[in-house]
Amino acid sequence: MVKNTILEKKVAVLLPAYNEEVSIEITIQNFKKALPEADIWVCDNNSTDNTRQLALDAGAIVIDQPLKGKGNAFRALLSHVDADVYILADADDTYEADAAPNLVKILIEKNLDMVIGARAGHNEGQYRSGHKFGNKFFSKFFSILFKMNINDLFSGYRVFSRRFAKTFPCFSKGFEIETEINAHLVTYRLPFYEVSTKYFARAKGSESKLNKLSDGFRILFYLLLFLRDHSPLKVFSFLGIFLFIGSLILFFPVYSDFLNTGKVERFPTLFISSILGLGGFLSIFTGLILDGIKISRQANFMQQYNNS
Repeated sequence: MVKNTILEKKVAVLLPAYNEEVSIEITIQNFKKALPEADIWVCDNNSTDNTRQLALDAGAIVIDQPLKGKGNAFRALLSHVDADVYILADADDTYEADAAPNLVKILIEKNLDMVIGARAGHNEGQYRSGHKFGNKFFSKFFSILFKMNINDLFSGYRVFSRRFAKTFPCFSKGFEIETEINAHLVTYRLPFYEVSTKYFARAKGSESKLNKLSDGFRILFYLLLFLRDHSPLKVFSFLGIFLFIGSLILFFPVYSDFLNTGKVERFPTLFISSILGLGGFLSIFTGLILDGIKISRQANFMQQYNNS
């Protein structure tokens, strides 16, 4: 039943790859074995090793993206590949290729836009120091911010629909791409599902390209940007209220002195208080404008989404 369901759809496996000569061949072979009818697409992200040739030798279709970054590679793949179902995975042989048919089946039968392969496993070498904690922290933080229950925010194993592929803007350049994907799902309330899948340690000689500090701060920055786009009225109203409170804290001592002496002696404090109050008003007004733009953007998106 699973196989028949998949055979009715054109499936494409997307593998962004940068310096993955150690594992690119086995990754392609595993997905070919799991999904014999699927096209395997590799985006060589300006590798300096033999990744590109090994991918070609393994039977993959290879495109080039000289701009480094997983987000750039993913965007290039979306622009080249036309399919009914897309499977995004890393080229390091850490994701369970054998789970792909079931993930595709769930996507099709539940009429979803995305199925996320949540990584499971506790074997030594699976996660670099700090990565597991960082993933849990950001997943929880994201779930609270966007009111979206997700256990593996940074999973690179995703099966998604043609509708999603053709309407996803993909602004990200690097490893914040998974955060943007999740923010897109929750912003437009697209149906998704999370399935536990096996996760394996990288092969010996293969190294992660993720930088804990720089990529972590970049992801946090993009989380806040996505929150601004998702709930501009809430964000700017909160900022406006914060500025108003600061304005009042500074204003009351000046006003108290004026009542006692009839004079305004702390003009700098009064000036700062006025600036904060004006900033609070402008912040709330900005939130109202951006919220109107968001509603219009969502309406345009749904029209494009329904026509995809």
